[in-house]
Amino acid sequence: MSADGPGLGDDLWARLHRLAAEGAVDEAADERRRRHWQVRAAEEGSTLAGVLVDLAERRGNVVLTTTAASTHHGAVVAVGADLVVLAGATGLVLVRAGAVASVRPAPGTPASMGDRPPVTAVAFTDALGSWAAERASVALCLTGGATVEGELWWVGVDVAAVRGDDGVLTYVAVDRVVVATGPTGSTG
Repeated sequence: MSADGPGLGDDLWARLHRLAAEGAVDEAADERRRRHWQVRAAEEGSTLAGVLVDLAERRGNVVLTTTAASTHHGAVVAVGADLVVLAGATGLVLVRAGAVASVRPAPGTPASMGDRPPVTAVAFTDALGSWAAERASVALCLTGGATVEGELWWVGVDVAAVRGDDGVLTYVAVDRVVVATGPTGSTG
């Protein structure tokens, strides 16, 4: 009996070890290919909402740019089907999800897969409406670039009333609001 194996002969024993090692190398290569394709499938299924959900879980700071060319800094704190909420230095920022043009996480933030759905059922209009109960001071950025500022008095089905410094109400089409900046605190 050989000292290297159970009576198989040195040559045969060496070939068996080599085959076992080659099998382990092949298995490792197969595992790397599987991981590559899993990552690729996740990337191909990514959505912007999913990336925002990943960033919300990290509560890291981002720079969010809208289609109205406004830029907002803060941490993503909630993501809904039509809503992204940032907590900024001066308060909450509601961004209509369809108006998000880009999101840039802080340097060093791990990459996001973005293959998950939004996590809150709160809609943009509902979140805005929660501020009306407080008569919150708001700035509503509209499509086209106009801004309406003042106290948010009420939010209806498709219209919001904002009382300006002069005491006059301005009626705003809610579906034209791209970004709403408002108080610190919750979105309802």
